[in-house]
Amino acid sequence: MLGRPVGIPVDHADLYQVLISVQNMSKPIVCQSFDERHTRAIFEMCSRAAGGDEELVKKPFIVPSLSVDSPLLLEPKLLKGILKATRLRHPVWAVSGSLSGDVAPATLAITLVLNNAEVLASLVLVRIVSDRTPFIYGADPRSMHMRTGQVVMRGPEFSIMHACLAQLVRFYNLPSGIGGLLSDPKACDVQASHEKTIIALMLAMAGADLVSEIPAAERVASLEQLVIGDEIVGFFIKRALDSVRVGEETLTTSFIEEVGREELLSKKHTLKFFTKEHYVPRITDRTAPGTWAKRGSMGLG
Repeated sequence: MLGRPVGIPVDHADLYQVLISVQNMSKPIVCQSFDERHTRAIFEMCSRAAGGDEELVKKPFIVPSLSVDSPLLLEPKLLKGILKATRLRHPVWAVSGSLSGDVAPATLAITLVLNNAEVLASLVLVRIVSDRTPFIYGADPRSMHMRTGQVVMRGPEFSIMHACLAQLVRFYNLPSGIGGLLSDPKACDVQASHEKTIIALMLAMAGADLVSEIPAAERVASLEQLVIGDEIVGFFIKRALDSVRVGEETLTTSFIEEVGREELLSKKHTLKFFTKEHYVPRITDRTAPGTWAKRGSMGLG
């Protein structure tokens, strides 16, 4: 999910974010279009980058996001833009961000009901226009800090609500896109890393298909946290989901009988499976204390 660029007119931020992304990366782009006119402009940019309208339809890389204005409001201009994308059979990602204790009731259960109703309403509208348009169920319910009035970006309630919705979406047999790798601290610190790790792992194990990442808090960007987030995803999340691979080669006992009490480091079986079975981190330190001290006692933060 793209953040809005700053230093430009707010009304044109959606156009700039897509233009910058098309010019600088090759990954799929999730964006928000403010109205139908901007949607046409965005698809024109993407069509030129793809080599024409037909190529863009064959291999779509732009995913318009419909953010529901909770409670229960689909903003007309934004909706027209999404329906324009629907007619072009591009994936649509509808997101509800119900705020428990503010625009949603304080109980988690009814906040989940509200989130579900808002996203399913979006699905109905998309399906009325086209039954061939891919639809991603988006969920980002949060809580309000009752002492300060601030939005709690990540906390236990956030994890619980998002995990519940991830399982609900699996029941509907729809792909899900759920916020998970944000954090509340404003610095690249221990809190940022442990919040991201715990919450993202919980959501992934609950069955979320897409757990989105922003490199820090919602209003604070950090390139360092982007790198650390990549490590978290590879180190903990993806490896945890792979679990234990059971097969003829991974569970063979003949290999043990063959080598006996010899060292295994140089054996072909070890070389073949070590990097497949064991994640090798890029930035996480695993050296001995003495080696770490000699290298300058560097940490991630």
